[in-house]
Amino acid sequence: MLDYILCNESMYRKLRYYEILDEGEISSTSDHLPVVAEFVIDSNPHRVMNSCDKLPAWHKVSDAQINEYKKLLNDPVDMLIDKMRSFSYVDIDAINDEFVNILHTAADIAIPKCGFNPHTKPYWNADVKRAHDNERSKRRCWVLEGRPRGMHFDSYRMYKRAKSEFRRVQQVANEQYIQSCYDDLNETAECDVRLFWKQIKRFKGRSSKVYPEIVYENKVCNTPESVANCFAEYFHDIYQPKDENNFDNDFKCSIESTYNEIIKTCGVEGEYLPGGLITEKRSYRINRTVKV
Repeated sequence: MLDYILCNESMYRKLRYYEILDEGEISSTSDHLPVVAEFVIDSNPHRVMNSCDKLPAWHKVSDAQINEYKKLLNDPVDMLIDKMRSFSYVDIDAINDEFVNILHTAADIAIPKCGFNPHTKPYWNADVKRAHDNERSKRRCWVLEGRPRGMHFDSYRMYKRAKSEFRRVQQVANEQYIQSCYDDLNETAECDVRLFWKQIKRFKGRSSKVYPEIVYENKVCNTPESVANCFAEYFHDIYQPKDENNFDNDFKCSIESTYNEIIKTCGVEGEYLPGGLITEKRSYRINRTVKV
C-alpha cells in the first residue's frame, strides 16, 4: 500500500468496495499505485437558488456594517473554541456545521441583502446609472406637467435631451464592456487555453432547448439530428453543382443579341471598335467576366 484514503469513522462504515489497481492499468503520472474506493452516501442535493432568494449584497456593505458583523462573530466563535478545547475528541464535521451557522447568522443580521436580477446588464456602471437617474427625473417632471409635446416646452425639451444622453452613455459603456471581453479572450487564448474556453462559455448566452423548424426540399426538420442532416445535404449540394441549375438562358440570349448587333454594325462593314476587332473568343471572356 503506497497511498491512503483518509475518511472519518462514519464514512468508513459506508465503504462498499476498494481496490488497488495494477501498474499501467490506467494512465497516471503519480509515483504510487492508483487506489479506487466506493462509498454508499445518502443523496443530499444542493439547494436550488431561484429569483426569490436573498443574497448578501457585498457591494453595498459599509465599514459600520463590517464592524457590526465582526462584533456578532466574537462571542459565538469564542464559545465554539472553548467547546473544542473542553473535549478530548471533537467531531470535525459537527464543528464545521456549527461554525458555518454562526457565520450565516451574523451575516443575516449585519450584511444587507438583495435579490437576483436576471435582467442586469453587465456593462451597467456608475456613469450609466447617473444618466438613467437623470433621465427618469426629467421624465417625472414632464409627466407632472401633463406630458406636453413640442420642443418649445422646457420639460419636454429637457426630457428628450436627458434621454438622448442616457442612450449615448449606455452605448459607450456597452462598447467598452464588449471590448474588455475581447481583450480578456485575446489574453487568455495565448497563456491559458482552459481559462479561455471557460470565458467563452461565460460570455455566450444560454442555448435554447427549442429547436427551430427548417424546411428544405419540402422536408420539415425540427430535431437536432434532422437539422444537422439538413445542413449536411445543403452543403453537399453546394459543393457538387450542376450546370443545368446554374445556367441562365435569358442572360445568354441577351449577350448573343448584343454580340450580333456589334458584328452587324462593326464586323461586316469593316469598322473597328476601340481595343481592336471583337472576336468570338474575346466575347466569351467578356461574358464570363460580366457573369461573375
